[in-house]
Amino acid sequence: MLKKILIIEDDRILLETAAAYLKDEGYEVIKAHNGLEGVNTAEKTLPDLIYCDIFMPVMDGYQVFARLQSNYSTSKIPFIFMTSKAEREDVRQGMNLGADDYITKPFKISELRKTTTARLDKFEKTIKQSEIKYRVLFELAGDAIFILRPPKGEIVDSNRTSSEMLGYSKEELLKMNGNNLLTDSEFQRTIKFWEKGNKKDSLTNFETSITSKNGQKIPVYANLTNIEIHLERLILLIVRNVSEIKAKEKALQESEERHRELVENTGEGIGIVDLNERFTYANPAACEIFGLPSEKLMGRSLSDFLDQSNFNEVKRQSQIRKAGNKSIYEMEVIQPDGNRRWIVVTATPQYDADGNFIASFGIFRDITKRKLYERELIISKEKAEESDRLKTSIMANISHELRTPLNGILGFAEILREELQDTDYEQMAENIHQSGHRLMTTLNSIITLSQLESGRVTLSLKEFPVQEWICSVVKSVQPLADEKQITINTSGIKPWVLRTDEHLFKQLVRQILDNSIKFTERGGINIETSIVTENQNDWLVVKISDTGIGIGKDYFELIFQEFRQVSEGFGRQYQGSGIGLTICKKIIDLLDGKITLESEECIGSAFSIWLPYKRPVSEIPRKPAGIKEVPGVKKQKSKKTFEKLPLALLVEDNKVNKDLTEYFLRTTCKLDHAADGETSLIMAKAKQYSLILMDINLGAGKTGVEVVRELRKLPGYEKIPIIAVTGYVMAEDKDRLIEEGCTHYLSKPFDQASLLAIVEQALSGI
Repeated sequence: MLKKILIIEDDRILLETAAAYLKDEGYEVIKAHNGLEGVNTAEKTLPDLIYCDIFMPVMDGYQVFARLQSNYSTSKIPFIFMTSKAEREDVRQGMNLGADDYITKPFKISELRKTTTARLDKFEKTIKQSEIKYRVLFELAGDAIFILRPPKGEIVDSNRTSSEMLGYSKEELLKMNGNNLLTDSEFQRTIKFWEKGNKKDSLTNFETSITSKNGQKIPVYANLTNIEIHLERLILLIVRNVSEIKAKEKALQESEERHRELVENTGEGIGIVDLNERFTYANPAACEIFGLPSEKLMGRSLSDFLDQSNFNEVKRQSQIRKAGNKSIYEMEVIQPDGNRRWIVVTATPQYDADGNFIASFGIFRDITKRKLYERELIISKEKAEESDRLKTSIMANISHELRTPLNGILGFAEILREELQDTDYEQMAENIHQSGHRLMTTLNSIITLSQLESGRVTLSLKEFPVQEWICSVVKSVQPLADEKQITINTSGIKPWVLRTDEHLFKQLVRQILDNSIKFTERGGINIETSIVTENQNDWLVVKISDTGIGIGKDYFELIFQEFRQVSEGFGRQYQGSGIGLTICKKIIDLLDGKITLESEECIGSAFSIWLPYKRPVSEIPRKPAGIKEVPGVKKQKSKKTFEKLPLALLVEDNKVNKDLTEYFLRTTCKLDHAADGETSLIMAKAKQYSLILMDINLGAGKTGVEVVRELRKLPGYEKIPIIAVTGYVMAEDKDRLIEEGCTHYLSKPFDQASLLAIVEQALSGI
């Protein structure tokens, strides 16, 4: 096929000369006498090379080049400017515009041949490279591509994806036409697109299905465009398989339907409110919460269902969401019929495409039942607390009311026992004293158990020498052991240092020692301490062994229960309330320890107290404290005259206790007495006392605490020792009395030794 060369030249002689030469060289020559004619000719004939003069009438060479460059079909044709030698500067401008070359006029035949051959060869190589490039792209395209020849729609070409999508070989496809692939209506659309003469750049898009070799209908997106290949108008059909997209759309639609069903049928309210807190959506559960059907709820404001306090909270939460934060809060909804619902709202801000806040998405969880339950719990808690306060008050009053008369019973029994020596009445006095102590022990145990069960015990942890504290407990129970002729061996106690609560530790040891003495008739008790490592934890173990009646293994759990003993009922062999070991179990739990028991009936028992032990850098050995004597009535080295004794004031409304105290202190201080608070204040203003013993419960009128407060305001009484002498022995009672201004504390009942010891301590300023 001859190469076509277009020459655009207004000089007829030059035009004919160039045309004659190129024809002789075997080229097809097309001539144009001005620029406009040259443009029209180029667009119709699509030559392989264009020669164009620069200066021409109607349209110059620059304009011709610009017009042809703007047309896709002519933009790739090699373009060579023809100019005289004097116009070289103008040619440079054309080259800058993108022309391929230029020749000067008058041109030589050899120059024309060389330029023509070179440019056509280069263009042909470019075309081949372009065809290879686009053929590769055509074959590797992910979409199926068909080139159809109207009007029957014969398939002129197809790519590899077409065969893969439809299952036909390329040879099979090239024997088919469009209506073998598309439905009749879509094929007719394709032909009409061609018949309308749409420009090559125009596109039409549609969604359809295409039939594969096995008859499967494949959903596709298709687009059509006219193309021209070698001056033949054809149709380019590009088909994209959208099976996966359709499957995803179907899955999304099904998901949306499931989501919609879930939202509509969920038990939690779901709603959307706009910027003005007005409902734009509400599911059935939300409608039920707010007490209105959907059609009546839409457009209603949240504020229509709120009282003032909840309205303010909703406004505050709305500001939080407008700041871009999620909010969770509770509010009470008032339905139109007056019923109330408590709900938890989880509200999330919603934004438009520009990032502006348009609405809030809310989940409403009905917590009305929970609120009612909480309210019942609060009422129950308040009742329990009131019951606990009442129980504490009752226990405190019982303690006071029992300790006050016991003070007289034990005190005067002690006096009688000393005064009635070597008479038949001495044993009677001793019996009274022992019975009183038994009652006192039971009372103390009940009070201790009450405090432990109510959780009113506060730990006071400090380091202490185990040996010293155990020996002090042994000393307090020694008279009971001596009475039964039972020995207590303390040689196995080592001087370990332990950090724990002193008061609770002593109670723990005392309870177990009391039991050992009670249930041992002959033999003795042995106390030893050791450090044991178990499961990488160190423990200080206090082991108390006796030769008593022992305990059967079936009763190991029972003895730690409240008011339980191995021997129970009318025929029980041993006295006691049965709460000693219960107290031990509760104390050991408070101290993060444990109690273990080894026992055999008729041989004896061994209780081991295990307490957490932290090894010091170096154990400081402490000198054995031994068992100190109970402070007693000191014998006066030099008798003091009554006039030289310190002046003390006893504030006590109970005559028995007043007489007992006066007798115990008869040689220690001069004692004035006031039976009520008002009288004590009058007397304190009239005299300067060195010591005040203050009962707390003074009956009608001022309490002992109120009197202490007023005494501290009197001149000269700011630092005078005041001993609280009371039957209130709860742990918090002592702390409160010290905080209120008392300097010392003595619980009822007290013996002479205890009273004298604390009085002398107070007078000496300790």
